[in-house]
Amino acid sequence: WIRNPFDFMWRDTDLEGATDGWDEETAYGWTEHLEDVTLGQSRDMEGYRITAFNSGLWYLQATQAGLRMMQLLAHRMDTEDTWDQTAFSQESTLPTHDDWLNAGITVRVMNHMCF
Repeated sequence: WIRNPFDFMWRDTDLEGATDGWDEETAYGWTEHLEDVTLGQSRDMEGYRITAFNSGLWYLQATQAGLRMMQLLAHRMDTEDTWDQTAFSQESTLPTHDDWLNAGITVRVMNHMCF
């Protein structure tokens, strides 16, 4: 049952990686309804949830965005007390906001039934 993961990659994004998700929703994400009464009339909204990438199996294309991600991860591993999988998931999925500038990579989650 051991398979070569390269046979299952699309190679159309900067990063392809395995997920810690265990079904379609937790592997690829889901939209959920959120309500924040402090926002008044705008209190109803939708949010998008994803689970963590698994830093044990991933493939990164040799692109400028891929290089930036490796540089960001190397810097974080040298300067922060953080788990590598947490930093990997944050750098690959969090959008740019406030002081946070993400790597700008495109991502694809590998089939959770295979990996």
